[in-house]
Amino acid sequence: NNLDLVMAKPSLCLIISLDIIITIFIFSVHLNNAQSVKYHPQANLSTTWINNNPTIYINSTDVFAGFKMTPVLSLSNTSQFVSGFYCFSNESSCFFGIVIFAKRYDFEDGTLVNAPQLVWSANRDRPVETNATLKFTGNGDLILEYADGDMVWSTNTGGKSVMGIRFTESGNLVLFDRNNAPVWQSFDHPTDSLLIGQKLVSGQKLIARTSSSDFSQGLFWLSVRYGRLSGYFEANPQLVYYETILEGISNVTEEEEYVAFKNGSFDGQSIPLGSTAQFMRLEPDGHLRVYEWGGAEWNAVADLLTSGIGECGYPMACGKYGICSSNGQCGCLEGSNNETRNFNQINYKQPNLGCSLVTPITCNDSQYHSLLELKNTSYFNLNSRYNTEVNEKLQLEDCKNACLRNCSCKAALFVYELFDSTPSRGCLLLFDVFSLINNEGGYNNVSVFLKLQNSPTKQPSLPTDFPRKKSRRGTIVLGSSLGALFGLHGAEVVEMMRLAVWCLQGDFTKRPSMSVVVKVLEGSVDVENNLEYSFTSPAVPRTIAAAGHVEGVISAGTPPLPSTLSGPR
Repeated sequence: NNLDLVMAKPSLCLIISLDIIITIFIFSVHLNNAQSVKYHPQANLSTTWINNNPTIYINSTDVFAGFKMTPVLSLSNTSQFVSGFYCFSNESSCFFGIVIFAKRYDFEDGTLVNAPQLVWSANRDRPVETNATLKFTGNGDLILEYADGDMVWSTNTGGKSVMGIRFTESGNLVLFDRNNAPVWQSFDHPTDSLLIGQKLVSGQKLIARTSSSDFSQGLFWLSVRYGRLSGYFEANPQLVYYETILEGISNVTEEEEYVAFKNGSFDGQSIPLGSTAQFMRLEPDGHLRVYEWGGAEWNAVADLLTSGIGECGYPMACGKYGICSSNGQCGCLEGSNNETRNFNQINYKQPNLGCSLVTPITCNDSQYHSLLELKNTSYFNLNSRYNTEVNEKLQLEDCKNACLRNCSCKAALFVYELFDSTPSRGCLLLFDVFSLINNEGGYNNVSVFLKLQNSPTKQPSLPTDFPRKKSRRGTIVLGSSLGALFGLHGAEVVEMMRLAVWCLQGDFTKRPSMSVVVKVLEGSVDVENNLEYSFTSPAVPRTIAAAGHVEGVISAGTPPLPSTLSGPR
C-alpha cells in the first residue's frame, strides 16, 4: 500500500502538469486565431459591439470552465472588472454584463482571466447567442438586440441628453451627460450582487439566481422598505424570511433609505477588509454571502443573514417537507414503533433536498384529507408585519377547517404572536410546504398542521359462495331488505358484523391480520369473543410520536375515514 501511494504521487503530479500544458496550448491557439484587440473604458454615441469575437478566455475548473467573453468596455490591466458578452462554452447562452476576477493576463491578441464571476447582467432572463449586438445609439440609448434585430433590453435613455458611456474602476457602467453627471448606471439596477461602494436603495431589489449555472431570477430577493432590510421568498404565498432594522437612517424619507456595501461593513455588520477582489451575492438558497479571492478560488468570508435567523431560518434549508434541527441537520418526520410512514427522504445522501409525501394529495379524493398536527415544530420567520397573507380574523379551528375546505391548501399555520410580540393571533394557509424547524425545548409560538391524503382501506372482495363450518351454502344478494337478509342468511350476517367489529377494535394490536380475515371468510377460523367497539362512539384516532414531534391526526370534519378506522395492524 505504501508503495502504491509513493507510485501514485508522480502520476498525480504528471496529470496536473499535463493539465497546465494543455491549458497553455489551448490558450495559445486562441491567441493565434484572435484578431488584434484594444480595450477601452469609454465610448461615444453611435457605437456598436457584436458578439462574435471573444478575446477574453476563462481559466476555471468549475461550471464556468470554457466560458468566453467578447469585451465591450474594460480598463487597464490593473482593473478587476470587465464588461462585455459573457458566454457559455457553446456560445448558445450569452449575457451582456460585468464580471469580477482576481487576476488577468493581457497578451497582444487577448486576455486570460481567473475564475470570473458575473456580478451584473442586463438580460439574465433572456440570454442571447452569437452575433447579438449592443448598440449605443445616437440619441443616447443603450440597446441589446438578438442577431435578428429584435430588442432584448434597453436603458430607455434616448433623448435624455446622454453624451457618452464609461466603465469605472469600481465596476460601474455609467451613461453620462454633458456635465459628466450620471443619467443611468448599473449600480442603480442590481441583479444578484453588490460591489464595494454600491448601495441597495429603497425601490430596488437584489434577486438571487435560480442556480449556480442558471442566471435567471430565482425565489429569493432582498429590498429596503420602511426602515428595514427584508428578505423575501417567492412561495405561495410570498413570505418574509429575514428582517432587520437599518442602521443610522433616521431623519430620511422612505425614498432615501438604503443599505451600503462598504469595505469592512454592511448594515452595521463587520466584514473582513478586502485584501483582494471582493463582492457580495444573494445566493439561490437565500444566503447573502461575501466572497473574496483566496488565491485559488472564491471563498465565502461572511454569511450576513445567518446571524439573525440561524441555519434553519432559510425556507429551503432542508427542502420541501424537510425538518431542520438547530445544528442545521436535515431529516424527515417519521412514525415511531413501526407506525405508518407519511414522508420519504428524496435522497438519503443529500437530506437537504427534502422529503416527499408517501401518498400525494389529490383533489379527486378530498373527502380523505386530514391534518397532522406537529408539536415542537415551527416555520421560518412568521412574525413580520409584511407577511400580509396572515389572517388575524380566523381562530384555530376555523384555520384548520379553512385548509381542509381548500383542496390546494397543503398546510395550516396558526401563529400565536404576530408583529414583534404585539399580542395578536393569525392563520396562514400554505399552498407549498418548505422547511420546517425542530423547535423542541424552545419557545413555540405557532401550531403546524400538515395535510395528508388518506387512502381508503381496500377490503377483500367477499366471495358470493363460500363454505361454512355448518356446510351451509347461500348467496347474499345486495339490495335485499334487511329483514329478508336476516331471515334467509341470519347466521352469515351476524358473523360478518362480528368480523367488522373485530376489525374496528380501539386497540390496534387486537385487530386481526388480513390472513386471519380471509380464514374467517373461508370458515376455518372463528371470530374472537370479548370484542369492544361501539358504532355510535368510534375510537378517537391516536397521536403518533415521531422524531420528538407529536403528530395528531385531525379529521376533515366528516365521518371517520376507512383508513382511520382500520389502521395498521
